[in-house]
Amino acid sequence: EDGDFGFVARVDGRENTAYEDTGGESTRFLRAAVKTALKDGTRYSYQVRAVNARGDTLSSRVFTIHARPVRAVSIAATPPAACEGDTIWLRVAEEFAEYHWSDQRSGRLVPVTSAQPLRVTGTDEFGCTHTSEQYIATFHPRPVKPEIARIADTLLVQTPAARFLWYRDGVLVQDDTQPQFPVEQPGVYHVEAVSTEGCVA
Repeated sequence: EDGDFGFVARVDGRENTAYEDTGGESTRFLRAAVKTALKDGTRYSYQVRAVNARGDTLSSRVFTIHARPVRAVSIAATPPAACEGDTIWLRVAEEFAEYHWSDQRSGRLVPVTSAQPLRVTGTDEFGCTHTSEQYIATFHPRPVKPEIARIADTLLVQTPAARFLWYRDGVLVQDDTQPQFPVEQPGVYHVEAVSTEGCVA
């Protein structure tokens, strides 16, 4: 029983008055000492020594506390950016026992098809959780779908784009920044508009 004992913690073999508690409960005192150790985040050996007014002493067993530091959690994207409608794969760079994403999915590797904000929490082998910063995948807009107009022997596109890929009978015949194409041979023509980021419509 606690009786009239007071309590002093011994940290790595040395008495630490920061953990001294005269006339308190040993269980409550131990919890306070452990809580302080976890906040400290350093590995120490701890022991509680109880002393009454007559100088009688009782000592607990020595126990070691090591507060595990928070681990970094980073998300890598493959590819780093994509066009609207494509897929980016997000992978947690660090290894954990379990992975839980903020959109309720699990696993180390997940696909995304839109620029939604995500976080991932990794659970290590000790059950400690570590959470990443918010990550938003980069998706570039596609250009406006081009429509071809014909003036005499020239095909024209009036929607803007960085480049235009002209095809005749399914074969690429011109890759140019110009939105017009002179028709010199009969065939079936179509055009693709390409944005600065390489997205095609």
